[in-house]
Amino acid sequence: MMDEARHHRVNALRIHTHWRQIMRDAKVKELRDEIEILRRQHERVIDGKDAAIADLDRELEEAEAQRATATRAHVQAVDAFIGLQHDRVKSLEDEFARNLRRVLALTEEFDAERAEIVGAHARQRREMMDLMLAMDASHEAHKHECLTEFESRREELKNSNAEEYNALRTALEGTIEALERTFEAAHREYLSSTDSRTSSFKLLTRQDAISARTIEKRMRKLIRLQDAVAKWRTKIKANAEEWEARNKALRHEKDIMSKHYQDLNRAMKRLRDKEHKKLQALIMNSDKASKALDEKLAKGEKLLKLAELSRKMETENEKVAPFARASGLMSDAEITRILSDPRATDGERAIAAATANAKKKRDAYNKVYLDERAVAKERARLEQENDDLRTLLKQYLDGVTVDEGVMDDPYNSLCVVNDRLQRRTAAAAAGGAGAGGDGDGGGWASRAGTTRPAPARATVKGARWRPERTGGRGGDDDAAAAAEPRFEYVNAN
Repeated sequence: MMDEARHHRVNALRIHTHWRQIMRDAKVKELRDEIEILRRQHERVIDGKDAAIADLDRELEEAEAQRATATRAHVQAVDAFIGLQHDRVKSLEDEFARNLRRVLALTEEFDAERAEIVGAHARQRREMMDLMLAMDASHEAHKHECLTEFESRREELKNSNAEEYNALRTALEGTIEALERTFEAAHREYLSSTDSRTSSFKLLTRQDAISARTIEKRMRKLIRLQDAVAKWRTKIKANAEEWEARNKALRHEKDIMSKHYQDLNRAMKRLRDKEHKKLQALIMNSDKASKALDEKLAKGEKLLKLAELSRKMETENEKVAPFARASGLMSDAEITRILSDPRATDGERAIAAATANAKKKRDAYNKVYLDERAVAKERARLEQENDDLRTLLKQYLDGVTVDEGVMDDPYNSLCVVNDRLQRRTAAAAAGGAGAGGDGDGGGWASRAGTTRPAPARATVKGARWRPERTGGRGGDDDAAAAAEPRFEYVNAN
């Protein structure tokens, strides 16, 4: 049994090595084909970019010619504007002189009117002062007359009041004496008729004193009780005010929290609505952009196909210089002729000089800009090509290398999960050792009293790899065999 297992393991390793070499060759061929396809695509992209650069160069020259025309038109318009400005400044100076003369006349008129107003004001002020002095004298005389009349009237009233007071006092004194005699007679008559009542009055007076003392004691007790009641009422009132203030503060805090919650709820609702609208707009714009990109992609593919077809019909001259140089409205020869021609006007000379300077700056700037853009595009292309080559190299190494990291990678194209072999192995182990599992991919295998979970397997392009470790009776050989992965190659279909 051990020899059979050992032979089986050796044969499995040989078969696995053979299949791995076959798969490596197939993968290398596939990667070379892909690299050739990428190379051709890259050449087509380069041709398209060259054509685009030539188109941009032609458009740039056309734009430069348009700029020269616009510059000449702008210079003419500026000259016209300068003439209009001179005319406008002259008219403004004339108008300013007229306004200055008008202002001087108005200033003289204002000074005369001001002097007249100041004189009238001085006269009116003197008249008002005289009137005020006359009114003060009249008021003082009237005041003196009123005071004299008041004093005389007051003395008359004082004398009449004194006479009436003396007469009334004499009459009242006679009336009081008559009433006193009447009261004395009535008192003597009362004393003679109330002797018996006097004794009873004294007895009642003593009883009243005793009752008064009792009432006083009870009143003091009642006052103490009232003080206690007042103290408790004050305490209750203070507590009530305190708790009322606390309840009011809690209600205020509750109202604030409720308002804050409602504000937050409304703000969250507005935010959700706003974000929902943004999401809808983003989805719509994304859909539109996707459709536009699809249209541009189809148009670009069509243009590339037409360019491939038209390249066959190009002549040798067109292949060497496919894009003719667009000439501007004013060439170098024309600029030189205008500058050297003594009959040329100053405006033409200025335009020619400005055009020559602009062309020099344009050529220098365009050269630097094109070099910069070419370097940037070349750097981006090399970085992209480097990334693609690294990706292809990693895929190739992952495809030809079978180690623990590659086998654990769920995206490895060489391995697929298959548990049929494990079920058969678990069933065979259960039948041979007298103990086993349930026969599925997550079952248990038991040998020589050792229970462990049966590991998963991987199928490699028609080969199944079973990393199974078995423990049993056999010493070091069995331990080494248990530590090695076991492969079995069957039809993966």
